[in-house]
Amino acid sequence: MNRILLALLIVIASMTGCTSSSQEMEPKNNEQNAINEDFRIDAGRIVEKTIRWENRYLILLIPNLAKEEIMTKTRNQLIEDNREQDIAYYFVDEKLYNTLEIGQQVRVKAELDQLEPYPPIRSVIELEILE
Repeated sequence: MNRILLALLIVIASMTGCTSSSQEMEPKNNEQNAINEDFRIDAGRIVEKTIRWENRYLILLIPNLAKEEIMTKTRNQLIEDNREQDIAYYFVDEKLYNTLEIGQQVRVKAELDQLEPYPPIRSVIELEILE
């Protein structure tokens, strides 16, 4: 009986150890590019505003970009120079589109689903103007 209890305690202790070590290995997301199971949060500077596909309003965001770069480089140069960044277009509604300006720093809460051209296209749930 004592051997069975000892064996049971060893099994439970080893399972507990495995659980805590796997939780420590989970990646930690920063605020710049945080993803949970329902949405993602991205931040960046608006580089382009465009209308495509029967009045679909889009903004192009590039993270970690100085406002001065937008004034001195073309859209294609900015995309090429920042390929390692999480560059993306975001669908926005017409009212929001009309209030936004190129060069503004924004934070978006976006759906996880995206269209797959490069840069990808995502849908905005919420948008906050940072500057």
